[in-house]
Amino acid sequence: MRSPLSVMLCAGLAVPALASAPPPLRSKAPVVTIKVGKFPEGVGVDPSTDRAYVANYNSNTVSVINGKTHKVISAVKVGDEPLGVGVDPSTDSVYVANNGTDTVSVINGKTDKVTATVKVGLWPEEVGVDVSTDTLYVTNWYPDTVSVINGKTNKVTATVKVGYEPYGVGVDPSTDRVYVSNNAGTVSVINSKTNKVTTTVKVGTNLYDVGVDASTDTVYVADDGTSAVFVINGKTNKIITTVTVGAEPAGLGVDASTDRVFSANFGADTVSVINGKTNKVSSTVTLGNHTGLFDLAVNPSTDTVYVTNDRLDTVSVIDATGL
Repeated sequence: MRSPLSVMLCAGLAVPALASAPPPLRSKAPVVTIKVGKFPEGVGVDPSTDRAYVANYNSNTVSVINGKTHKVISAVKVGDEPLGVGVDPSTDSVYVANNGTDTVSVINGKTDKVTATVKVGLWPEEVGVDVSTDTLYVTNWYPDTVSVINGKTNKVTATVKVGYEPYGVGVDPSTDRVYVSNNAGTVSVINSKTNKVTTTVKVGTNLYDVGVDASTDTVYVADDGTSAVFVINGKTNKIITTVTVGAEPAGLGVDASTDRVFSANFGADTVSVINGKTNKVSSTVTLGNHTGLFDLAVNPSTDTVYVTNDRLDTVSVIDATGL
């Protein structure tokens, strides 16, 4: 079965020149380290309950973290090789893409129990949630599709063909658009009313996570191949600019309330903080050597950032106040 880490390490692509390098700013933000399962990958946050959910790829579990105590309060057994995590605070539901069993596990956030298992495409990667319609979007690495799931029935209602080896997915409920990053260096734009691809945007070389700021209609895409975050205008589907971050960015998190974007840089062991107004890196948080930062999630209600460290079997919790 395909390992997400092996894909990350094999990205031996040429790096084109970018407009400018990030400022050498460093932050000593308070960081708490939490031990979780083996090879943690995806992470999602429920701001309404102040809980974080971590998919442990080699433990076949999801660690549930209490945001107040920074303690793991539960380990939920899911499918094989869980990877991506999506959270719907409006229904207190957590969705986990199981890369090894081609399924999505549905967890009840109140009981920490799996209530349903949904069959999707091969090697599902990430889960995007549209809270306004209770709909899920799951990227399937093969055969280059997105599974659309009704959150009420837990049934697949459509399968959308996208670009080569899709990975990240971001949803903008205000515009009925879904953005999917493909390993071929493109972003597929899906109309969520018709479940059709309306536009394909050429972006970078080797793409990972997608972040959406619905308040500004802006899309952010992490490009491992150029060590940059691409900024896309959601109205025009045009690239506004590229922001140079640390080496091999993988996970992205958007805090719309403060207009900040956080990038977990796998190859640099850092988190870059991007000012959404200026599209400049305002600070950089260093989390140590060889930690393997893979995914990132933001709790805007507590100004807290969660980052998975897949080489150390831990999660770093960053106090983002003032960053």
